[in-house]
Amino acid sequence: MRRFERPFRRYGAVLTDVFYDHFLAAGWCGHCAEAPPLGEFVSGFYESVEAVRESVPAQAWEVLEHMRRADWLGSYATVTGIEMTLRRMSRRLRRPFDLAAAVEVLEKEYEGFREDFEAFFPEVRKECLIA
Repeated sequence: MRRFERPFRRYGAVLTDVFYDHFLAAGWCGHCAEAPPLGEFVSGFYESVEAVRESVPAQAWEVLEHMRRADWLGSYATVTGIEMTLRRMSRRLRRPFDLAAAVEVLEKEYEGFREDFEAFFPEVRKECLIA
């Protein structure tokens, strides 16, 4: 979170999480070589959600359906997709705040965030017992 200055510092953990989603999606083949390409993986996820539709509450289903139609997961691979994600998140905050403006921080510190992610992700894999 040291990369975030005011006014973004308060949301640093959330922004880092979203930024790391970007680096995972953008470098999918390098991080998940045994998995299918990102597009196929995401399609498989959406199909698996469809398979349990009857057990998903209606309100959650609406969100999942919108997520599928707009391909939220696939969109994480682009900075534009991250910006759209942050705009959606901003609408859910109790106090108005433009999280999408933090894309400037991502673009300015892109290599630093990427290096942080590259150092962090192997630890995540190890904790999840993923080789």
